[in-house]
Amino acid sequence: MCIRDSSIALWQALKDGIIDCIATDHAPHTLAEKDQPYGISPSGMPGVETSLALMLDQVNRDLCSLQEVVYWMSESPAKLYKMHGKGRIEVGQDADMTLIDMSLKYDQVKVFGSININWGVNKCLEEIERMKKKDVSGIGELHPDSQGFDLLNFELFDPIVENLVSNNMILNLHSSEPVGHIYNGKGSMFPGKLYSFAARYQELKIILSHLGGGLPVYYFMPEVKKDLKNVYYDTAATDFLYEPRIVKVFCEILGSEKILFGSDYGLIKIDRAIQNIRNSKLNPVELENVLFKNALNLLSW
Repeated sequence: MCIRDSSIALWQALKDGIIDCIATDHAPHTLAEKDQPYGISPSGMPGVETSLALMLDQVNRDLCSLQEVVYWMSESPAKLYKMHGKGRIEVGQDADMTLIDMSLKYDQVKVFGSININWGVNKCLEEIERMKKKDVSGIGELHPDSQGFDLLNFELFDPIVENLVSNNMILNLHSSEPVGHIYNGKGSMFPGKLYSFAARYQELKIILSHLGGGLPVYYFMPEVKKDLKNVYYDTAATDFLYEPRIVKVFCEILGSEKILFGSDYGLIKIDRAIQNIRNSKLNPVELENVLFKNALNLLSW
């Protein structure tokens, strides 16, 4: 069965009530991995954070109604898991609602795509060009350990980075701390490896997730600060890793214009991530830069 036939069958199963609800496995896979027979193809679709947007797009394409999306993604899961107070908007229910403005246009969102380095250079370049035509701002978060490639394979990365730079696209990389507790997904993207990569590609704009695994500490070394002029750091999941004041400390080291708000949403709720930034004792200018102004500038919004 081809992908199109499978898609039609899935939609019909939803409409007929055979499939009860829509969920995600937060497990990104390539098109090649998914384009296999059922049972061989890995399960999951990329991202709880993209699932609602994808379904609302189907509403706009008249493939389903807004009421059906609400049922499949909220009411039905609440019934299945017997989640009292969830799934409906009515007196006595929890007021955990999602507000959507269906009139918003595409150009009000900046999008990142992804590539798998194991595709090889030509396929990666082809995908980057395709994304650029769709006004994608960058690629990532790439996770070399999870995706199974060597970040320091410069022979492979040279043409890819050259293409990203020429298209003014950003690269977002996973980062991890060389010390501290072990957690799922930590990996080995430690400061030394990240520095070697960024120092080679100084014209490439890079965002290092999770505050770069502590790389900003080394900005006290003049050559490091010079080599990493185009590197930015996001705060995703930092409240799992550090005391809140780490953001203030890194603002003092880097300048607040180098730090971007990130949540790791799906793992951490947005309001919790924002509160963590507010607890870091930033001054008003630093807070404005970190929460939104830096992203506006970096993404040329």
